[in-house]
Amino acid sequence: MCPPDPRAAEPEGRRFTLLRSLLFARWIPSDLRRRLARRAARWVDAPPGSTDPLSFVGKLGGLVYQGTLRSHLDAAVYFHGAFEKPLVSFLQDAARALGADAPFASKHGGLHFWDVGANVGQHSLVVSAHVDSVEAFEPFEEVAELFEGHVARNGLRNIRLHRIALGARTERRSLVTPTTGNRGTASLAVDAPGAGLEGSPGHGVQVRVGDEVARALGTREGLGAVGLMKIDVEGWERQVLAGLRGTLQASRPVVVTEVSYSGHGTFTSLAEFMEAFPADYVLYRFDTRKANGRKARRRQARERRTGAYRLVPCTDWRTDSQDDLVACPVELTERLPREGAGSIG
Repeated sequence: MCPPDPRAAEPEGRRFTLLRSLLFARWIPSDLRRRLARRAARWVDAPPGSTDPLSFVGKLGGLVYQGTLRSHLDAAVYFHGAFEKPLVSFLQDAARALGADAPFASKHGGLHFWDVGANVGQHSLVVSAHVDSVEAFEPFEEVAELFEGHVARNGLRNIRLHRIALGARTERRSLVTPTTGNRGTASLAVDAPGAGLEGSPGHGVQVRVGDEVARALGTREGLGAVGLMKIDVEGWERQVLAGLRGTLQASRPVVVTEVSYSGHGTFTSLAEFMEAFPADYVLYRFDTRKANGRKARRRQARERRTGAYRLVPCTDWRTDSQDDLVACPVELTERLPREGAGSIG
């Protein structure tokens, strides 16, 4: 067989160069570039050994972030500065507020953040600058590798990744992994929103009880109590919270969790959800909906760019879709940030 003619690759190289010049040209409106990126992710493959034309090196806060526009999350980091920017802004503001509370920090042995369902580590990276330690949990190997790459690239010493899932009992369980550009939809809940989709079940992962993990960390390494926690596990949150009942009782952290309103094994009412927490917790949700319950899409689009957020009391339970809810112990409500302009860094 004759060797390939190197000149045959030249049109492909020129095509990639043109594509990159369009995708990363600041003078072209970002909405147009995002639409182009979505199309390119479906139709443009990088030949083996060549640089992916959709790859980039950018910034997440003050940190170096290496990603690809093929990824829904990475694209949001490149175009907006963060994925789910209002949530990231809130977590950063909450970490700052709790860290400034001397009695709280003294009781907890510093400020320690748990990131359950950490994905590629965006939340851990941003919050790490404002806490003493980060314990991150992510069983999906593909994104766990990217997480550790971000940590190493920035020389961060206070983040540790555990490649396990948390749940109500110790077991091995199949993880449904996505085949789309949204790698954050991997889930242990078979009928989770976005997971049963085109995912492929059968990827076995280790599940451990959160209370047992907390005790092991405290006993072996003397780590303080968790003070701030984020949970994003695509319909598996009920099982995670059940396994953390003792930790929530003892540490009383501020907990931000995504809740899926439908699906087998999810919470079915506001009262049922609140039973997962100790007494005297107050519940808030991000103000992302209109009075009739429909999503305020125009406001959400604006806040995705700015990172601005506002918390409102959560007084009802929805029947579909998802929300990010904030459960706060009453003794910390004065410290809890209720709104923010969205600066990250």
